[in-house]
Parts: sequence; structure tokens; C-alpha cells
Amino acid sequence: MKMRSGVYLSAAAAALLFLGSRASAQVLWTFSDGTSDGWDTGGFSSPGGTPNTIDSIAGTNYIHVPIGGFQVDNFGTGGTNATVPQSAQLLATMNLAEATPTAWNLSFTYYINTADFTGASAASSYLQLGAFVNDGTGDYAQAGTLFSLNGTQVASGSVFTGTVTTTLAAAGLTVPTANLPQTFWRLGLIENGDQTNYFVDFTNISITPVPEPASICGLSAMGAMLLLRRRPTA
Repeated sequence: MKMRSGVYLSAAAAALLFLGSRASAQVLWTFSDGTSDGWDTGGFSSPGGTPNTIDSIAGTNYIHVPIGGFQVDNFGTGGTNATVPQSAQLLATMNLAEATPTAWNLSFTYYINTADFTGASAASSYLQLGAFVNDGTGDYAQAGTLFSLNGTQVASGSVFTGTVTTTLAAAGLTVPTANLPQTFWRLGLIENGDQTNYFVDFTNISITPVPEPASICGLSAMGAMLLLRRRPTA
């Protein structure tokens, strides 16, 4: 009985340590302070590019990202972003996430008001949103179409808003792990379309652990109870 109690405690403690390390390494941008929190336009210029302007929509702050090129916006660690809290968070998160990309979600909320696409021609046919990552060795990966509008939607004058959530693995946002841990990571946004007047607002950009199955959560809860209520052994 004593040995079984020790096995349970060891397994529960391991589960708690595993869950704790993943929960502590995550990164989130909400732009609630009214700044772009280190995000800037210009593809691979980050850090040190042009900071995004902020749009307040229904009380929520978004970064305003006009189309231009393909890799339209990004956050890079280090440099001028060294004092931004998300810099260290992105480093820690991506170094963990790249080792186990199926266990980590990329998420962002978009707001697209097609009525503001002034001057769009009748040839407008699509707008696609995606993301990319790269590390300090130059390894690069992208997911070019995580959300898209067709020509009818682009020309509708309607508002489209929602949240995209996908694992890094499912999105293809993985790079070789041979050089982990990296000392530099970049997370970026993609806009692809056939007009120059498109723009998108983004908020709640995050990389977070995939929620654990109930069985593992139950194990962690059991571990907590066992650690708190360990019975004396004979």
C-alpha cells in the first residue's frame, strides 16, 4: 500500500509539473493599453518597423493592419521589443511549442468592415488571412489561409468578425527543432488579396496550450488532493 501511494503521488506530481510549465508559457496581445505592444507593419522589419495604429471597436482595441505585400505585420523578440513583456513570453512559448506543436494553439480575433473598402473594383474576388513564424536561424513556416472571404463577401459592405483557433501543427506553423532553444522568434500576420484598399483589425492574438483532456485534468486534481491529504502509512 505504501508503494502504490508513492506511485500515485509521483504520477500526480509529474502531471502537475507538466501542466504548470505549459500554463506558465503562453503569450497574448490585447492592445488594452492603447499601443501596438511591439507589433509593426512591414513584414520582416520587426522589431523596429512602423508601429500599428489602434482602432477601438465596441470598446475593444484592435491593431489596424492594411494590406500591402503578403507578410503584412509581425512581432519580433529582442531589439526595440526587449522591454515589451510579450518578448520574453514569445521566446519561452515558441521554444516549448515548437517541440510539441500539436499541443499549442494559435488564435486571433479579426474584424473586417467591407463597407470601408473604398474604391474596390468590380474585380475584387478574395481576401485571405493567415500567419507565419520564423526563428533566429532563418527557418520559416506559414499558414496562408486560416480565414477567407470570397468576392461576393468582399463586395457586400458587411462586417465579418470572429476568432480563428488552430494548433500550430494543423496550421503548418512548424520549423526544424534541431536548434532549440532559439534566441529569437517572430510571429506574423498574412493578408492576401487582389485589391490595395483592404485592411483588417486584429486583437486577442495568442499562442496558448491546447486545453488538456478531462482525464489529465482529473489526474492533476487527484494529485492535488493526494498531496494535500496523504494518509499516514503503517
